[in-house]
Amino acid sequence: MKSTVSLLSSMLLCIAVSSVWGSVPSLMQISPSVVAHGFANAGVSYVGECSSSLNPGSLALQRPGPFLSLSFYPIKGSWPDNAWYAHDWRFSYYGGSMSIPLSTTGETGRLSLGVGYCFHKLSFGEIVRIGETGERLGASEPNDRAHNVILSLGYTGRIRAGLGLTFRSYKCTFATSGAGSGPYELNSSGTMFDFGALCQIPLCLGSVQTPSTERVVWSITPAAGLSFLNVGSDFEWISYYQKDPPPKTMRYGGSLAIECRRNDVALFSLTPLFEIEDIVLHGGSSVLHYSAEVGMYEIAYARAGVIDDDEASDRPIAYGFTLSSRGIAKLKAAAQDEGRDRAGRGLLSRLTIEISFAKYISNRDYLLSGAYFPMINVLAAL
Repeated sequence: MKSTVSLLSSMLLCIAVSSVWGSVPSLMQISPSVVAHGFANAGVSYVGECSSSLNPGSLALQRPGPFLSLSFYPIKGSWPDNAWYAHDWRFSYYGGSMSIPLSTTGETGRLSLGVGYCFHKLSFGEIVRIGETGERLGASEPNDRAHNVILSLGYTGRIRAGLGLTFRSYKCTFATSGAGSGPYELNSSGTMFDFGALCQIPLCLGSVQTPSTERVVWSITPAAGLSFLNVGSDFEWISYYQKDPPPKTMRYGGSLAIECRRNDVALFSLTPLFEIEDIVLHGGSSVLHYSAEVGMYEIAYARAGVIDDDEASDRPIAYGFTLSSRGIAKLKAAAQDEGRDRAGRGLLSRLTIEISFAKYISNRDYLLSGAYFPMINVLAAL
């Protein structure tokens, strides 16, 4: 009876997750990128914080030169209770990446290698194991977790292009307990790959010389991205006799970054994005993502997006923002006299701290309704 209670709890959780995601582990459907969530779970053609989660080809293009980046959730991403489930779900993440120059090709461009690792975990809340007389025998925290290793090759010249590969080791623990009749555990595991490519074409629209001899340049950068996510073999779900394929997904889309730059500071930027998500599973479906981002002085970025899914009862909306120290350092350096406090300016210009936040708005029929995700990203130019 005691084991039956634990098994029943685990199977009920599996059924709940399966009803939401179509019999696939849920963690593989949630990006750890807070910027992507601000775009309503989009960004295959965007280069930025953790953009490699949707397109590994973007990793080597995140900065013009070599860099080291560390990112984490200061608090766990969370959901309020909604119509899909009653468990207290929590999402945690940490990771790091770096870009290494490989070679230069004269004045036309250079090659770089991006390497990254991240761990993310989705916890489904606590399940208590109860004995025949109602006594508490133990508790478990069912969860999905994944280790990811990303490799990316980037080219920067008249165009910017990247190719990338992510190796993912996935495991789901349905129930554990060390009380009563002893340890009890149901696991599911699998190995998957992500493939991605991205291309940007920077174009100068023109420049204006101001009376203070400062040069203002307007530019546009069209970009296109393509990725194949969760490509791998079938994995066991509850038992050897029940196997399911991973949630293979193809994403493709484009963006157009419009920027006004004075000297080395982007005074204003506007980036609309359009993306199509094709879920290649059980017949699959196509989901459209419309989103945009506005940036000011490389300090504040605001973004929002909407999901157009025929299977949803409404159009879920997400919004988010990023506060960055990069623009502050550039403005401070520009305001200082030449040669003054050069060491301090060098440190500020090389170290960037970003704080990002995203939240979903929808009715209670959408899984991520009310979910919020915070992130801190520290990036150092090498």
